[in-house]
Amino acid sequence: MMTLRQIRHFIAVAETGSISAAAQTAFISQSTLTLAIQQLEQEIGVGLFNRHAKGMTLTHQGHQFLRQAHLILATVDNAKRSLQQSTDQVAGQLIIGVTSLVAGYYLADLLTRFQRAYPNVEIRVMEDERPYIEHLLVSGEIDVGVLILSKPRRPPRLADRSADSLAPSAVVAGPASAAGTRQHQPRRCGP
Repeated sequence: MMTLRQIRHFIAVAETGSISAAAQTAFISQSTLTLAIQQLEQEIGVGLFNRHAKGMTLTHQGHQFLRQAHLILATVDNAKRSLQQSTDQVAGQLIIGVTSLVAGYYLADLLTRFQRAYPNVEIRVMEDERPYIEHLLVSGEIDVGVLILSKPRRPPRLADRSADSLAPSAVVAGPASAAGTRQHQPRRCGP
């Protein structure tokens, strides 16, 4: 079974280009590191490195795996951080764009539940027509767009996510949407 330690060792060798340099940075023996890399290559069934007299270079598959290895470690770090951080500690501003239909029928309940879970997050709501809400989301002026869709579609550079309580609707979130991550002041929309 692949371990996080093997992934960390793989990254160390990939970044240093040698077993000896990676062993020094990881504070382990060269033989332990060599064995970890060999076991990893055997488990995934491909050679990750080309071995040379002057060190090691990544194969094509090694480059692919390196990208994924970085994502794996980042995901694990995010998971740890999310468990260590209480929702009471999440603070900041969340800017939500909504259509009038959402504002009239769904918004109050959604905001109430969100405020209970994240009491230290200030919420600003911008109400406008769907195309303008999508524009604001793509341009980064709002964090989240909550829209009712008659026929779900994927606008450019947006991720549609169905919300169980709003079928047939979608909650559309921008690439940097996370409570408390926005630190800029948005441009004012509407009168």
